[in-house]
Amino acid sequence: LIANRLGMKPETFSRALSTLRDQGVHVEGPRAEIRDRFALRRFTASG
Repeated sequence: LIANRLGMKPETFSRALSTLRDQGVHVEGPRAEIRDRFALRRFTASG
């Protein structure tokens, strides 16, 4: 459902979530919690 709303294929969305998990985002069900905002910031700044 979320992937569809974002115009993504489910498998692409799943891979994106996996990447976010590696950067300190905890995903459980429909919720996402940023547990390490500095790691996420470094990741987004790196391109």
